[in-house]
Amino acid sequence: MFGAGSSIPSGSPSAADLTNAIADKFSIDSAGFNLSEVAELAELNADRSQLIQFVRAQFPKPAPTGGLLNIPAYSWKGIYTTNYDELLERAHTIRNVAFKVITTNYDFSKTSIPDAQPIYKIHGTLNHDVVDGHKSRMILTQGDYDKAVEYRDFLFTRLASDMAGADLVIVGYSLSDIDIKSVVDRVLGLQAKMGGAGGQIYLLLYQRDENRARLFESRGVRVSFGGIDEFSEALARIGPSTAAAYSTANDPVQQSKVLSATTVDIKHSISALKANPSAMFNGWAASYADVSADLTFARTVSNSVIGSFTTSTNQFATIIGASGVGKTTAARQVAVHLEGLGWACWEHKLDFPFR
Repeated sequence: MFGAGSSIPSGSPSAADLTNAIADKFSIDSAGFNLSEVAELAELNADRSQLIQFVRAQFPKPAPTGGLLNIPAYSWKGIYTTNYDELLERAHTIRNVAFKVITTNYDFSKTSIPDAQPIYKIHGTLNHDVVDGHKSRMILTQGDYDKAVEYRDFLFTRLASDMAGADLVIVGYSLSDIDIKSVVDRVLGLQAKMGGAGGQIYLLLYQRDENRARLFESRGVRVSFGGIDEFSEALARIGPSTAAAYSTANDPVQQSKVLSATTVDIKHSISALKANPSAMFNGWAASYADVSADLTFARTVSNSVIGSFTTSTNQFATIIGASGVGKTTAARQVAVHLEGLGWACWEHKLDFPFR
């Protein structure tokens, strides 16, 4: 089961970002309110159509990257998500793995390839809502939650069936997320009804919170801290039951299950992620989006490295200097410039060993 944290590396907004964007657009004081409450106030202030169109505009159809691309490599009993975006669907398309999306009760009766991977979208999907005439709705407001109770019961019944003899791994939430507590409470209740037939529940959380983790572990839930990339990299080291014999993809990083989870795709970072000058102001290195948006000043060393690569046979460059002088930003300037010249560029994620 995936939450918003699994989509953030690919360019989708977090729940907090979406809440703040809706509040700003519809002139709402969001202090103390969660996403569903702010969305409901926006719907009351304007109308549902305006709300839905604005929310869709916050998801710029980014391509999946990193660990999310490896999810189709495994045969899951079921994939569940509370995300609106279509990143999981695009990952399966890129990997050429058949899938079927379930957003309403009516979708269960649709014909599909027998072994297609089911993707259950508990909160609906970005491009289907009642304002378009669809039976499905995006679960945004508190009213949406109330109207979707029957449908969510049906989905959780399917989840109970999938958990018989299988484990549930929940990825991409923080422990302060109100959704995750309700999901875990529901699943634990299902397990109790199954008389212990259900498997273990694992929470992989991208925000470290030791005290809340203890509360969940006291109820039999296993908690670890990490994100979609850590999860995918660990799976890749074990290896899927099948491996591609041949691929027509021209991206050597995406072809490698380990590298795709431990590597930053610079072209994707430039196109899908937003510049954030406030992070630089607070001491962080410039991101690729910051460099591409011309928010950094030119560095002599960057131009020197670019020249050594483009006008000679040099294959390596090392930038050495004291901490905080801008080595990472300089190296990223080199990569952005070379990407613009048509080079394929990547950055290794330092949280992982370099394989």
